[in-house]
This record gives sequence, structure tokens and C-alpha cells, in this order.
Amino acid sequence: MFNNKRVLVTGGTRGIGKAVAQKLLQLGAKVYITGSYQRSGWWEKYENCVFIAIDFSKGHQEDLLFSKLIDHDFEMLVNAAGVFIKQQLADVTHNDLFHQFNINLTSPIGLIKSVLPGMQKRNFGRIVNITSIAASLHRPGSSLYSSSKAALLTFTRAMALELAPSDILINAISPGYTDTDMMDNLTASQKQGLIDSVPLERLCKPDEVADAVLFLLAPKNKYITGHNLIIDGGVTLKQ
Repeated sequence: MFNNKRVLVTGGTRGIGKAVAQKLLQLGAKVYITGSYQRSGWWEKYENCVFIAIDFSKGHQEDLLFSKLIDHDFEMLVNAAGVFIKQQLADVTHNDLFHQFNINLTSPIGLIKSVLPGMQKRNFGRIVNITSIAASLHRPGSSLYSSSKAALLTFTRAMALELAPSDILINAISPGYTDTDMMDNLTASQKQGLIDSVPLERLCKPDEVADAVLFLLAPKNKYITGHNLIIDGGVTLKQ
């Protein structure tokens, strides 16, 4: 179902983005992934994978990328790049504010705008934004991350109405505690504390999020748009 489909996956070098990209590649898609300054990696073994080095915290690099993307005629987009920096508001600088909002919100919006002309021309497109349960589940030190993800979720819903006449479907997926390299910053006891809070008693696997992404991207999905699919093992049910 994805044979020869042209897909852009941001943050595709690791974590959820990597899992999504690899599944798409295995199903025959032509996948472009973004990452920060990595010259080699897992993608090199795939002939139908193109790596784009981009630092989404640098505006001039974004402008150049966005202008190039208009000509690539992507049929699908997955915004999986994201950053979380735990900070109390008193310690937040203007650069911190710009960094998290630019990567988590502004860049996805710019990417969507760049790929829309091709999607609108063919009256077909699939877009999935990776948000987070942090959009509704708040913790001290997560104000910037939570608000940026909540804004991306709201943007997704509003755009679903705007894009519906062109048969372009846009949805969001909100993972819970997922076993990615972000967990490496936690101590063993902190990680166990997160697991203990999950009714299913384990972390989510990136592949499980990727399977849901592919379901929403698939051409067989003809009627789901503006939806936020929560994949959290039941965490938010307890709130």
C-alpha cells in the first residue's frame, strides 16, 4: 500500500521517527528523513531512503529546506522531530522558549505549508503529527513542552477542516511514556516510577506508535481526520 509513495519523516534517525521510517521503507515507500548533522547511520542500507541534515533550531536552515521541499511533491508527511527540556519557568531564557517552540510547533507548521501545494494538486495527502500526552497531562518543569505540544494538537484539528476539501487527512498521535533515548536521561528509579504509573505496567515501544502512524497514513484511511490517537497504556485514564 506504500509502494513508491514519497514520504517525509522528520526526526527519522532515532526513536519513533526511526521506527516509522523503517516500516515505510520495508513496505516500499521512498522515504526522506531529517536529522541533525549525522553523516552516516541505519538509513545507509536502504536505497530508497534519503537523509537530510537539518537543525530545526536554526531558522536560516529551515527556510532553505522549506523552499526545496515544495518541489519534492511529497504524498505523506510525519512530523516526529521533537525536543523536551525540563525547566522551571524562572530558569527559562528566550532562547529556551524559541528552541522548544520552534522544533515542536513552528517547524511542523512550516513543513506542512511546504508540502501542501503538491498534495492539493493531486487531491490526496496524509499528515501525522506526533504530539504527546503532555498536551493534557502536566508536570512541574514541562510548561514549554506541554504548551508546544498542545498547540500542535490544536493546529492539527483546525487544519483538518481547512484541508478536508482537498481530501488531505491530518491527524495527531499522542504517545505516552515511550522507550526511546529520552529515557536515558532518567535514573533507574525514575524510569521505574513511570512504568509503575502505567496500567499496562510497561513502557510503550516505538514500533507500537509506528504501527498507528502507518494506519493513519494508509490510503485505506479515507475518513479519519482531525483525530488525536492516544497511545499511553491507560495513563491518562487515571487523571
